[in-house]
This record gives sequence, C-alpha cells and structure tokens, in this order.
Amino acid sequence: MKTIKLIYTFAFCLFTFVFLFTTTFAQEAKRTTKELETKVQQRDSKKGTDGTTSVGDKIKIIGTSSAVILEIEEETNGAASIIINDKNNSGNNKKLLNEDGNLMWGTEQLATGSGSGGTTYAIGDFAQGGIVFWVDETAQHGLVCTKEEQNGGSRIRWGAGTYTHTMAKGNGPLSGEMNTTIIIANQGIGDGTTYAARVCSELEVTEGGKTYGDWYLPSKQELNLMYINKASIKTTAQANSGLDFQDNYYWSSTEENTVLAWLQFFTNGSRFSSNKAGLRYVRAVRAF
Repeated sequence: MKTIKLIYTFAFCLFTFVFLFTTTFAQEAKRTTKELETKVQQRDSKKGTDGTTSVGDKIKIIGTSSAVILEIEEETNGAASIIINDKNNSGNNKKLLNEDGNLMWGTEQLATGSGSGGTTYAIGDFAQGGIVFWVDETAQHGLVCTKEEQNGGSRIRWGAGTYTHTMAKGNGPLSGEMNTTIIIANQGIGDGTTYAARVCSELEVTEGGKTYGDWYLPSKQELNLMYINKASIKTTAQANSGLDFQDNYYWSSTEENTVLAWLQFFTNGSRFSSNKAGLRYVRAVRAF
C-alpha cells in the first residue's frame, strides 16, 4: 500500500513539474515574441567557414506578420544595398545603393560626387539661375553670372550721382555682395537715376521655374574670373537664349577712392580705375 502511495506521489510531482515547466516556457516565448517586434534571419547564406560572405548574401528583417520588410544584400562591387519592400507587400520594392559615390534610390539619383552628398558643378554649367564661372574646392558651391547684360543691355554709371568714399573695398571671390550692400547703403536713391549696384541688387531672374533675387555687382576679382572664363560663358549663354559679352568695359563693385572705381576691358582683359560717372556695362552675379 505504501509502495502504491509513493508511486502516486512521484507521478503527481512529475506531472506538476512538467506542467509548470511547459507553462513557464510558453509564457516566456510569448513574452519574448511580443517584445521583439522584428527578428533578423539570414537566409540563402553562402558564408564560408571563415565567416566571410559572398555576393548575393542577404540579411532579411521579418515583420510580425511574417512579411519581409527590409533586406541587406552584398553587391558585385562589394558594397551593401538596402532593399525596402512595399508596405502593401505588392512586390513594388526599391533599392538604396551607393553606386560609385552616387547615392541611388532605385534608378533615381539622390546625390552625387565622391560620396559628398551634394550636387557638383563645373565652369560653364547652366545652373542656379545663371552660368557657373567659379567653383570652390568641393565643386558644390561657387558663383554664377547672368546670361546677358543688366539695365536692358545699356551702359550705366557706377554711383548714384554723388561722389563719396563708400569704402566698398572687397576684392576677392564672394566679396562683391558686401561691396554692393555698402554702396547702396552709402549712395541710397541719389539723384533718382539708377546705378550699377542698385540694378544688380534689384534684379530677379527666373530659370527652371525658380526665381533668384540675390544678385550683386561683382568685385574686381570676380569680374576677372568672368573674363577668364568668358568663352565658356558665351557658349552656355547662347545655348540658353543669352548673349556674348560686349567688347567693352564692365564695372566691378570694388572702389578705388572717392571718384574712381575699378572696371575691366573685356577685349583684352586690362583692368584700371575710372570715373564713377562713366557709363559701362554690367553683369550681375550670385553665390550658391
């Protein structure tokens, strides 16, 4: 009788242990599933024994609905691409890929230039409202000039009719904008007739559906950069309904003194200062 009782007791304890173990395991598995909304699986792996991967290896992220929502794949050039699946699981998926420094989204190019993440430009490009005639070391920023002369193509004076020492002395790339601001602040409306700096400052150019309104009179060096690249500027201007430079004098925004300001002769590139009341051609520039 005691033996039978011991057997029943052992059986009961074993049943209880198994029941508690399986219940606890199931609850833990369920809790873990809820906490981990996605799981990473590696499928179709071609990993070697040394842990390396081969072209075509994929790491897939599986959503809670068992649908593949994202894949990371090794490309033939050794780069990794990310395939993002359509939310409706319709197979309309797209790939994000760094292709020779160009970031691609499917067939669409998002960014260019040695992984720099920005658009690059070259002298002669028709972009940013005008024609590129100078770029910095990144090739992402620079200067453009308009495709034709300002003031309706007519020559115009430098000042507003009053001789003053404006202190517009900037000479290098990007300094023409400050010169223009200084000149207008000093000269104001003057005698009521417009002048070079004001014409450039008030200019608005619309290209490709976008309007650019931040133009200025180029500095002495900016004007010289335009002269150096005038052949490229001419080609691009004429290809986009613009004009070649005049074989004549163009104003810069760089002042010499109370009476004189710097200009450049676009026939041979000579530069000298001239009376501010003189009538010269003007082409506005803007930075990008």
